[in-house]
Amino acid sequence: QVTTRRLAHTAAKSMCVKQKVSKPAEAKTSCPVEPMSGQRAEIGNSASYSAGEPAKSSTKGIDVEVEAEPRKLCGFTRKSFLKFTDEVLALSMCGQLGIVCRDFLTAASKDVLVAPLFSALASNMLGSFAMGVLCDGKAASAYVRRAEPDSEGLLTAEANKVKGEKMPLLANLKASGGMASVLLGMRTGYCGAFTTLSSWNQSMVEHVVKAGGPTFADSFVGYLIGLLASVMSVVLGQMFALYIFELNIQGAWYSVWPHAFFAACGRRPWLVRLSFWALFLTGLALISAYAATLEESDDDRDLCFALLFGPLGVLLRWKLGKLLNAKFAPFPLGTFAANVLGCIGVGITKAVLDDPNGDSYWVSLQMAAIGLGFCGSLSTVSTFVTEVVDRLQPIAIKGAKAKSCTLWGVIYPVGTLAAGFVVGLASYGWSVWAYD
Repeated sequence: QVTTRRLAHTAAKSMCVKQKVSKPAEAKTSCPVEPMSGQRAEIGNSASYSAGEPAKSSTKGIDVEVEAEPRKLCGFTRKSFLKFTDEVLALSMCGQLGIVCRDFLTAASKDVLVAPLFSALASNMLGSFAMGVLCDGKAASAYVRRAEPDSEGLLTAEANKVKGEKMPLLANLKASGGMASVLLGMRTGYCGAFTTLSSWNQSMVEHVVKAGGPTFADSFVGYLIGLLASVMSVVLGQMFALYIFELNIQGAWYSVWPHAFFAACGRRPWLVRLSFWALFLTGLALISAYAATLEESDDDRDLCFALLFGPLGVLLRWKLGKLLNAKFAPFPLGTFAANVLGCIGVGITKAVLDDPNGDSYWVSLQMAAIGLGFCGSLSTVSTFVTEVVDRLQPIAIKGAKAKSCTLWGVIYPVGTLAAGFVVGLASYGWSVWAYD
């Protein structure tokens, strides 16, 4: 039986050589036929084969190389493992930057934005605008238009050119290798952590739950203002990105240095990778050391611990999106699950912090850090409203001349906000009603 297998394998390789090699005897080619695992590969002359290495053999002076499958460790090849670590690093660092920006704007507007507005409104609007500016070509191409009739088909050609861009803000950007991880970090990490649906939802829940405060009508108006303001911000950002694209393709000076920087990073990927890992780990050590020097009453201590929890929320939201969003395209289940879980988490942490019986200092500190860092980064408004805008845009029905607007652009935001309000009442309301 072994001899029969070898003869059949040798015959298959010989056919491969005859079909693919038409050059002189010195030519070198590769054959897709793999040798038997753990056996000896023979074609004419003998050749050895070891698992995990290309098998080499020769016949009539022709060298044949058989490519072996790349080795895997815990389901990762070397290439996929490097890509995964790059994505984790980019999401973590950009997420921490988004938390800092959100905390600063929330603290600055806390006493300015009163009901029915909420303290996270400013960060949600700016984060959504940033998400629009960093959009891909598919989103920006929806706003391409011409003043005169498009009889020459120029509108379609221009829209297709924009659609092919990875990021219209920088025309002709090559999003390969580490650059794809950077774009992921800026969009999902920075913009996602800059905005938060959980804090927004918690403000609306507290309007209803707390006695003597605003009513349900104020919460409804707050939801409406927050949604419309964020949608408007992301649309303006996408239009701004398209405007910059039209300037960039004409050779604007401000598009030169980013391309030069990214090209320099691409020439030394290992140096860049190790440098940013060293920067990230050093930053974590410095944050921990700085938090230890602060007084217990200092609010910066909450922020320091939030920066340690924040990357976990960003990574969980990213994985939920990758696993669930494609399950049912009209209703992104991954983003929905992340926002609902974030609302539940913030409701529980707020309930613990508002407990009149009081908790230890360290329990209160960790609850505040988890709410600000982990739950705030787990939930997102920028990705949420980008998905809403995409589903609100008119779509062409196959076989119909007129255009129709999909209802999922309404069902998705209403369902998300309604679910957030319900779980917010369930996770936070009991703590108030139990002591009234």
